[in-house]
This record gives sequence, structure tokens and C-alpha cells, in this order.
Amino acid sequence: MADQAALRAQLPDADAVFVESLEIGAAELACAPRLKVVQQFGTQTDNIDLAACRARGIEVLTVRRRSNTNVARSEEHTSE
Repeated sequence: MADQAALRAQLPDADAVFVESLEIGAAELACAPRLKVVQQFGTQTDNIDLAACRARGIEVLTVRRRSNTNVARSEEHTSE
């Protein structure tokens, strides 16, 4: 997503959202009645209102940036 407005426009039909730097706060959650999971790309969650997510029962997950590279390298070694 390019910006917060684009993110909010997509949220009404979303069950999950993946973000890196865009904010997930009360305004975004209000646009997302179906949201069940927020996936943060990276391990810092400063851009996510964890209390607001918790209050709605929305799970917040993080993924390290290099995990996809390690999986690809692992597959290269095991598929030979």
C-alpha cells in the first residue's frame, strides 16, 4: 500500500493485513470489521496499536525480514 488512505480503503473486506511501516490503530481497526490477524513485516510493532488489537481479539504476528531468504536457501540444499 502506498499510504494510510489506500490501506483503509482495503480494510473493510480484509481478514488479515500485512504491514511494514503503515500504522494499524483505532482508525484502521474501525474500518476492518472482519480483521483477525495483523502481520508485521519485521519485529518492531511501534506502528501497531497492540492494546486496540487485543481488545478486538486480533492477533498480531511478526516475521523477521530475513526468514524468507533462509527458507529459500534451505530448500536449495534439500532439493539437490
